[in-house]
Amino acid sequence: TNIVESKLQLSKVVPAESLLCDRIPVQYIITNNGTGVACDITIKDQLQPNLSTAKGDKLVEYKIDALEPGKSRKFEIMIDATQAGKYVSRATASSPTNGRVKSNLATMDIRQPVLSINESCPAARYIGRSLTYDITVTNRGDGIAKSTVVEAMVPDGTSFESATQGGNFTHASPGKVTWNVGDLQPNDSKSFSMKVLANKSGTLVAEAKAKAYCASTVTDLCRTTLAGIPAVLLEVVDVSDPIELGQTGTYVITVTNQGSADSTNIRIGCMLESGMQYLSSSGQTMGSVAGNRVNFAPLRSLAPKAQAKWRINIKATGSGDKRFKVIMNTDQLDRSVEETEATRFYE
Repeated sequence: TNIVESKLQLSKVVPAESLLCDRIPVQYIITNNGTGVACDITIKDQLQPNLSTAKGDKLVEYKIDALEPGKSRKFEIMIDATQAGKYVSRATASSPTNGRVKSNLATMDIRQPVLSINESCPAARYIGRSLTYDITVTNRGDGIAKSTVVEAMVPDGTSFESATQGGNFTHASPGKVTWNVGDLQPNDSKSFSMKVLANKSGTLVAEAKAKAYCASTVTDLCRTTLAGIPAVLLEVVDVSDPIELGQTGTYVITVTNQGSADSTNIRIGCMLESGMQYLSSSGQTMGSVAGNRVNFAPLRSLAPKAQAKWRINIKATGSGDKRFKVIMNTDQLDRSVEETEATRFYE
């Protein structure tokens, strides 16, 4: 007499690794290795915490009315994970005639890329100088950060100059530089830099951003205080040289602010040598004479690239090589600036 029996085998197939935001394919394969028909088979898989089906179910279940000897049935489902980690589980198959069997131990690693970004810049800079931003992006997670992109915003009040590592500048408002990093492996870092020209005073706030597939977008801010600097140029010229005794001459004093910030409280004083007789003065501020010195009232402010002029008219009363000396002071200067103009007086 031939004894006919069914013998069930259950396999659970999962990917060894997956990213947290990927849907995870799971296969269940039930095989009848016996010589008889297996009936009323139920496959069950109680999903672990943080795993569920697309519908939110925690239990996966399939029923099979009959499975012929030597035959197999395969079932597939997609599940989602809400937390990275290692998941180890089994599924079971049972029937009234075959009892209960367990699947193999299925192990899968759910990984997640975790980006961090750091942007550094000088704390202070003068207007008209270049400003460099250094940016580093790091994958601190255990999964590959696919299609990583880094963006650095070009702050208002600056002009883009250059970028390393093939950074692409676009003129959209605000302008930005983009680096297409590609895949960033766990614990790997990439560094870039961007150079801009500072155009106005104030506090610049620059933002850098990194994003990748399956990773949260991260940002970092960098602040730089921009200040202007006054740079005043003092020039003195004589309109006529030489000057005959008894004739008049004029000295023109010009102050130019070549810097990027206002120069304030500009004070001009002039020294006349013997043989020079003061006649009159004019210009940006009023002048007053005391002995051989002429002092002009302070000029409150001189804007960048602006000029201020003063004139002093004298009469030649003594012959020889005469010197007209101008002394300038401002709030921004630690000491005086002096300029001397030589003029020949002759008979």
